[in-house]
Amino acid sequence: MLGLRSGSLLVRRWASGRALVFDKFGPPMSVLRLEDSADAPAPKNGEVKIKMIAAPVSLFDADHIKGSLPTSSPGVGGGDGVGVIEQVGEGVEGFKVGDTVIPHGPEFGGTWRTHATVSSSSILSVPSSLPPPYAATLGVSLSTAHLLLTEFENLKEGDVVVQNGGSGLVAQLVVQLAAKKGIKTITLVRERHDYADTVERIKAYGGYVVVQDSYTKGPDFKKLIADLPAPKLALNSAGGDSATEMARILAPGATMVTYGNSSKDHLKLPASLFLFNDIKLRGFNHQQWVENHTKQERQELINDLAGQIGEEEGGLRFWLQTHRLSDWEEALEKALYTQKNRKVVMILDK
Repeated sequence: MLGLRSGSLLVRRWASGRALVFDKFGPPMSVLRLEDSADAPAPKNGEVKIKMIAAPVSLFDADHIKGSLPTSSPGVGGGDGVGVIEQVGEGVEGFKVGDTVIPHGPEFGGTWRTHATVSSSSILSVPSSLPPPYAATLGVSLSTAHLLLTEFENLKEGDVVVQNGGSGLVAQLVVQLAAKKGIKTITLVRERHDYADTVERIKAYGGYVVVQDSYTKGPDFKKLIADLPAPKLALNSAGGDSATEMARILAPGATMVTYGNSSKDHLKLPASLFLFNDIKLRGFNHQQWVENHTKQERQELINDLAGQIGEEEGGLRFWLQTHRLSDWEEALEKALYTQKNRKVVMILDK
């Protein structure tokens, strides 16, 4: 990602109207600023100009702003989102004015901005019928949930998956996708004020067992899951003791996939789990998956997942809350520092 400085040509390149930017690494609330910017340029050959509509806020975005990621560089915040094409440059194929699109790969740049002129190779199409907050989370959150269930173990009806981070959007989508295939989920949720509501929501989504993280350390948990097959797959987004307890109940030869570390605690597993249970540890990074697959492959995935979203019976549902770009401080506070189970999405108006 290119650097960004106030008043530079790069600002005009990136945004029209407003953009949430940072020119040094640090805590998001300290280094971000909402900046009025000059108009995005007309698209050149192979480019499109996009009016951004909505973009989510995630812990991954915060780590990027802090400089914690290998690919971090200052610029516009945000990695996922949705927008509508306003202008199409010469030589662009497969897109037209009015198409709804999402970012494809890091070359798009940040998404927390009202306008962007980008290469047409950096976007994918999504149905215009999708509610913008849903479409904004399709590219990363829903894709991640699907890939976690399909890339590591050959799961079939009746199999069991255990996961932590149950209040997060990815985990809630995992529950729904698994239930559609007859796969049972054991979901661990942190204890906090909205615990009961979170449990009921996950169960309504098709969750089979939903318990507090701490409950896994007692004998009652083992009794609760005694009639289930041992999980073939564990999905770890929290780390720490929660991950340790999930690993203890895995089937021989099962896989634990780490795709986050919200606790910032180390992954601690006893050697016996490897010596006698032969469990496998894997990692998942959505951006690496994108880089290792063609644009056509990702477009096909997006088409499939978009077709599963809806309020009708069997449609994937998203527990979201929205904030205006002008209220970005409240949005980040809710997303990064407040105990919540709704995904935060910013509406990118001026």
